[in-house]
Amino acid sequence: MEKTINQKREFLLAIYKATKLNKLKWSICEESDGEVFTCDVSGSKLKFEFLYMQPVGTEGTIRAAVLISGLNTCFHVFAGTEEFNIAINTLSLQIFGWSAALIASNHKLEKAIKAVRNLLT
Repeated sequence: MEKTINQKREFLLAIYKATKLNKLKWSICEESDGEVFTCDVSGSKLKFEFLYMQPVGTEGTIRAAVLISGLNTCFHVFAGTEEFNIAINTLSLQIFGWSAALIASNHKLEKAIKAVRNLLT
């Protein structure tokens, strides 16, 4: 169990480094059984919920599906520690060179996009 939680922490840190979120205030606080992590990113609370996580190949690459919610927005991230891809649904945009999309939840899509762009710049 502890090994899995550590892998998830490493996975989130890899996303953090790859997205250049290190320019922002970032702290990871673990909740419940290690399946859900919350982050305070420049005063905004984001929740990372691991839907699944599995090793890929023999080189230690981990692939996971993570539901990220916050800023009245939710989107899925499918990523490995060596390759990062964000799943696309309905609308494509580039965030730090990633092809990304947002599934807006109770929020206009344009406002959701603006909120995420503001978060990442």
